[in-house]
Amino acid sequence: MDASASCLCGAVRFRFVGEPLAFYQCHCTDCQKQTGSAFGLSLVASAEHVVLISGQPREFRVSMPDGRVKRGRFCSECAARVWGEPIKWPQLRVLRPGTFQASLPFEPVGDIWTSSAQPWVALTQGPHFPAQPEDDAALVRAWQSRASR
Repeated sequence: MDASASCLCGAVRFRFVGEPLAFYQCHCTDCQKQTGSAFGLSLVASAEHVVLISGQPREFRVSMPDGRVKRGRFCSECAARVWGEPIKWPQLRVLRPGTFQASLPFEPVGDIWTSSAQPWVALTQGPHFPAQPEDDAALVRAWQSRASR
């Protein structure tokens, strides 16, 4: 995959050159608040496959009441979030598919935090997890096996 992406105003531009590791819908209340929507879309990728073309995305870091830290990058001009940088997995980036210039040619393979999903949201075909999956690789395996469906 070779996809161009940018923030809302175009000051931050980047390319994703590689294959996603996973693509899923997250219904946690953190994503709902961060996106202002019913859920967040997360495309997990290797950091080495994300190439900054222009602009200087600023870091955001939020300490949550339960001790977790959310970290990522956003455009300082339009405040659009462009990717997350998981503390636990610094070699990964969690891209926001809405930043891509073209529509993605595939669908999310699963849903997490379905226990806090809005009741009117249509879930994917699965797998579904009521909270954070205990097995961090569960959605990666679901993504890898999508071709055999």
